[in-house]
Amino acid sequence: MGAADSVPGVSGGTIAFISGIYDELLASIGAFTPSLLPILIQKGGIAKVWKQVNGNFLVVLGAGILSSLVLFAGLVVNLLETRYSYLMCFFSGLIIASVYFVGRQVPVWSTREGILLTAGAALSVLLSLLTPFSGLDNPLYYFCCGAVAICAMILPGISGAFILLLLGAYEPVLAALGNFELQTILVFAAGCGCGLLVFSRILAWLLRNHRAPALAMLLGILTGSLYTLWPWRNPVSSTMGPSFTDAVSGESLSVTLCFILAAGGLILVLALEQLGNKSKGKSNSSAS
Repeated sequence: MGAADSVPGVSGGTIAFISGIYDELLASIGAFTPSLLPILIQKGGIAKVWKQVNGNFLVVLGAGILSSLVLFAGLVVNLLETRYSYLMCFFSGLIIASVYFVGRQVPVWSTREGILLTAGAALSVLLSLLTPFSGLDNPLYYFCCGAVAICAMILPGISGAFILLLLGAYEPVLAALGNFELQTILVFAAGCGCGLLVFSRILAWLLRNHRAPALAMLLGILTGSLYTLWPWRNPVSSTMGPSFTDAVSGESLSVTLCFILAAGGLILVLALEQLGNKSKGKSNSSAS
């Protein structure tokens, strides 16, 4: 999730969804309510609160996300500058497989779901066409950026990194992570925490009470994100056959390698799905 969230156009929420931890993630975040305070002050309250919010799950997941962001921030920036289209090919494979996976989760299809699917795709494409803002070097601005971006990060199909790019905060935040600028990191993290607590409740309620239309909308957003990830632009004539140019560097691309990377993304999603199914099976066996 951390690696995906660091790339504009890719959502960590997509990884959570296809790995089978999405509902558990929303439920765990949603467990943080004012009702925890009375429990906390009781004898043994810390252990009860920890269990109620699924603390082990959140700590392990959070540590994985943070470690990935810190370790891969520099690598992602380098790949975006030097191998942008190849990176997008890989993530396009992820998204294509994810569209199939999420589509299977929609319990029922009707005209309403079809309209929401189209609306979600249109929203995703529209976001990709917006002109990025230059941004502000201000702690309050980074707090607000964190609160807005985290909402996108937990939505399958909407990239929190891309939202940060539109807000002009993507490069400053990645630089802060890479250089361990503690003040910027803490302010941004506080904004993420506040946004997450509010938005996760809304999303969990929608999935619990209106699952089919909510998933149809999310599926549309996920499908529309392929427009943002389109990895190449202009065909190039070559004696070796058709090729394309990188959208950033302008260098010629290997179509074969593009397909291999996309296939790698597809395979990774299938592996994550299998891993998620095995995890669910073990949990069900333990519960019974």
